[in-house]
Order: sequence, then structure tokens, then C-alpha cells
Amino acid sequence: MLAWVLIILPLLLVTMPLVGYPHDARLTNIDLYSPEEDQPASTIIYADGLKPNPLNSIDRDYYPYIEESTIPDAQLVDFLARIYIYDPQKNWHYWNLITFYDHRFETHHDDQHTMLNKDLLIPYDAIVLSLADSQINPSDRAVLQDFQASGGIVIPFETDAYTQLGSLQACYERGECRAKATVQLIKVEVGKLLIYYPSIVSLQQAVENARILEDAYNFYSDLIGGEQPFRGQTIYVLFNPFWDISYSSNPIRMGRDSGIYDGKVVPPEGAFYHELVHDFTTENRTTVAAFIDINGAFSEAVADLFMYYYAHEILRYSPDDLAHYDGIASYWRSLIQAYESQHTDPYSLDWGPHKSAQPYLEAMLFNISESYGWSIWKHFFEEAESSGCGGVPVEQRGRLTNLQSPEGQEALNYFVLMLGVAAGQNLIPLFTKWGFIIGSPSCPTFVDVLPSHWAYQYISTIYNAGITVGCAQDDPNTPENERRYCPEDSVTRGQMAAFIIRAKYGETFNYTTIPYFSDVPTTHTFFKYVQKLKDDGITAVTGTYGVDSYVSRGQMAAFIIRAKFGENFSYTPTPYFSDVPSTHGFFKYVQKLRDDRITVVSGTYGVDNIVSRAQMAAFLARAFLGME
Repeated sequence: MLAWVLIILPLLLVTMPLVGYPHDARLTNIDLYSPEEDQPASTIIYADGLKPNPLNSIDRDYYPYIEESTIPDAQLVDFLARIYIYDPQKNWHYWNLITFYDHRFETHHDDQHTMLNKDLLIPYDAIVLSLADSQINPSDRAVLQDFQASGGIVIPFETDAYTQLGSLQACYERGECRAKATVQLIKVEVGKLLIYYPSIVSLQQAVENARILEDAYNFYSDLIGGEQPFRGQTIYVLFNPFWDISYSSNPIRMGRDSGIYDGKVVPPEGAFYHELVHDFTTENRTTVAAFIDINGAFSEAVADLFMYYYAHEILRYSPDDLAHYDGIASYWRSLIQAYESQHTDPYSLDWGPHKSAQPYLEAMLFNISESYGWSIWKHFFEEAESSGCGGVPVEQRGRLTNLQSPEGQEALNYFVLMLGVAAGQNLIPLFTKWGFIIGSPSCPTFVDVLPSHWAYQYISTIYNAGITVGCAQDDPNTPENERRYCPEDSVTRGQMAAFIIRAKYGETFNYTTIPYFSDVPTTHTFFKYVQKLKDDGITAVTGTYGVDSYVSRGQMAAFIIRAKFGENFSYTPTPYFSDVPSTHGFFKYVQKLRDDRITVVSGTYGVDNIVSRAQMAAFLARAFLGME
């Protein structure tokens, strides 16, 4: 019977009113409200000087963003109803609760309980199921039937709740659906944060909490070079009494570790800063995450470290409140001593989130921060951004748990190198002391030509020699390296002219200023190179040059050999290749190419095949730069 009721729910929302609860019904059995709904559930006890003043004890020259805090826009807002998401299998289909809140539904996601009970559901007006009807056990089915019989609404998993929110909102707004009790939240908008506090928090506490969080947001943005997570989108902060721990992303989903449900509102608990750091330093939420989000241990260690950095070093909470943070520092100091005395092998540790490597890594990074100053992190991001390296690719961020893999080793090498540059000290000996094997990172010149590419050395060499500038340039205003070579693209005659002339003369040379070719006017990108090619007799065509035509391997041989030797040179008269007989128009050029080992193929040469930019790099490096 339940399945039938669930399936027709969308029609019920539109066509008929549902039985509701009286508005003065008390919400019990869940720790959401105190006996007096307009009072906090517990008293906030401040130690002397506990409330921090974000403007005290701060280096304004180094942190210019900290100024008079924005006055938050805070108000008590009426919501339509309260929704419970039942997710016993933890599939997190409804992890993004923003849409629920935008439709004015306070929504709590429960992935902790594996069985429903009536008392648990008392505060809620609707249930969203995150498991299929066929997976509902008899006990849960009975509870759901009772919930519906009492006027509650159930949205089955088979009917995506996201698609039903508009109809459900209209049902409540028309009065056809009614909530059990008034639902009110405190909505605070400040800077790039939109925070919905449960009404157990006072308006004043919410404002103070939000003010400090905005300062933290601005601090972390400044720390990484001014970038904002999610390309500057507003970040929602939502609260959930069912979660023991909080989760980052957008929305940031705060659990009981936020302290809100225990009355610890001001100053914010460390969980707020921790999750905010994740939004600045992980996945593809910011571009600088590429420099630090190596694996779960790095992600969590950095979040804990920067949490401490802001609370302890910037806000400078009072001694009473700093007991928690000082305790962390003492723990880290003792941990690094134990790590060193036990000669721990870092590669034997688990580098996933919340695993064995994380506390040791936190201790290492804390040790470096204390030794070289906390400002090392601002310098780290500055140096990493200006290095031109792309860092960890998006699809690998947070996943390189094997630090001995080529990708993991490269990411670690780069991290240690940049951290050393920021510290003004070679940190490789320190990390070697800690058991790591650190080498020199092979930062790719072009993001589309990794060290594993067969032509990597050739392409890097001709770039360093100024023979190529690539097919796409780096944007100096972003931390990412966008420079590309397009190795598999075909070489045009215009590009070939630029390659050859740069290889011979660089960028400074004389050339005839009156155009030789109708398709290469003076305004053309390749004009000066094509003109010089004709001046030197490297091309013999007249009329039109064919600047956009592709270059064959036969033509390429003629270009290179003429550029090096002109038309008079000795060569082996016996053909090397079956497809380039002695009667072939490009015979002598191809022969000379093979004589000088500019090409190393055998059998057939592929004289009519089009040359790729990767192949061209190899020919140029061998012909003009002496590479093998």
C-alpha cells in the first residue's frame, strides 16, 4: 500500500490538501529547540576575553584585507516546513541541500540511522527517501505509513525530490499543506557567505559568528593569492544535527562538531575553519589546489594546519580559548619527535584522509611553519603560481596516495621544491631526514606534453632554444600553466618557416620588406619568416606560398637541408628508402637527412606523409641543436 501512496504523491501535492498538525505543537525528542523556542538551548559561557577582536594583534601590512568587518545582513526568516532525508545506505543522492533551502525548507540529511522510529520524525513535515521502495524493510514501511496517516508527506526515491520542490512549495504557500509548527531560521549574508543558523542560536551570536567566518574567508583568499572558491560563487553554510562531523563543498554542511548544537557559537569552533580551508585548497574549487591537494592526508593536514594558523596566529584568541589550539601544537611537537626517533618509514603509512600518515604530515608542516614563519604559506602559493607548472591535474587531486608512483613522486617533488623556495632554504635534506626520496621535479614546459611523451625532450629543447613558442600561450593572470604545444597537430608551411628561421637566426634578422607572395602580406603573423625563407633560397616557389598548407615529410627534408647546406652538398647515392628512389624530387634531401641522422627510420620514409608538430620538434632538435 505504501508504494502506491508514494507513487501518486506528486498528484496529491497539486490536487488535494493534506492533513497537518496544529501550529502550537511542541517539537520534542530531537535536540533542535529548547523548551522556550526563542531562547538558545544552552547558555554561552565566555571566559575572560574569550571573544576575539579580529582587528587586534594582526600584521596589517602583510594581511591588508583585514579591516572593519562588513556588517552582516542578518534576519529571522520564516520557512515553510521541515524535511527529513532518510539515507540509511549512505548514497548521498541529496547531498546538495541548497535547492531545498532556496525553496524555504529546512532540511536535515540523516545517514546515521539505519532504522526509522516515530520519535525521530516528530519535528518533520516531510520525508525524502534516499533508497528504493524495494529496499524499505517492514519496520520502516510501518513507520512511514503511520507518518503519512498523521498527515506527513513522503517523497519516494523513484520520484526525484529535486523535481518536486516547486510543487511542494506551492502546496504550503497556498495553505493546502501545513507544517506542524512554525519553522524559523536565522539567515545571515556576509561577503561571499550565506549562512542559515538554527533558531537555537541568538541573532547576536549568529552575527558575531558570521563576522569571524567572513574574516576567515578573506584571510584564506588572501593567503592563496586572492582567488575565491567556486569562481567567486556564494557559499552556503547549513547545519545538520545528525552528522557528527562536517563536510566541505558548496554548501558547507556543518555537523555537531561545529559546536552549534552544544551552544558553542562564538568564537566559531575549529570545524568551521577546517571546512572553509577545504573549499580553498582541494579538488577543482580553486586553481591553486593543484599545488597542495596531493592526497587525502595532504588535504586534511593542510585544513588542520590552516585552521590553527588563522585561530592562533591571526585572531590570537585569549589564553583560555587557546587551550585547544595549544594542545594541538604540543601534540604536533611531540609527534615529530616520536616520528624521528622511531625512524618511521613514510611510505609504509596510509596517505588517505584521516589515516596514519595525516598526523605525522601535520607535525612536519607545523615544524616547518614554526621554523620559517607562518608567512611561508603565502609565499608558497605565490611561488607556485609564478612557476608556470600546472601542478596536480584535476582528475588526480586528492588521489595520489601512492607517493612512490611516478605521479605521486612528481607531486611530492614539486611540493617540497616550492616550499623550499618559499622558505628560502633547500628543504630536501629535511624531507630526506624524514625518510622521503625527493628528486627534482620535471615541470613540463607545455601542459599537453608530459615527461612520458616520446618527444618531450625534443619539444622542451626547442622551446628553451627559442625555436617554438607553442600553439597557445600561458595566461600570466592565472596560476595554471595554459601553455600548449599541440604535438599531434600538423605543421603548416607558415609554421615551418618560423621554425626554420628561428633555428638559424633567432628573432633578429634582416629580410626583404616587399612581400614575395600574395597570400603572405606584411600584416601576416609569419610574414618576416616567409620573407627570410625566400631571401635565403630555402623556398623556391613564386606567386603564392601556400602559408596554411600542411608540410609533407619530403618538403620538410628539403626545408631543413637547404637551411643548413643550401643546394650544394654531398650525400649517399644509394637510396635508403623504398619510397624515395633516386628519381624522386626530394631524393637528395631525404638522403642527406638520413646521412646526418636527422631521421632514423628505415625501410620506408613516408615521404608524402604530413609532419606533426611533435615530429617537427625531433627533426629541428637533431638538425640544429645536435640532439640524438
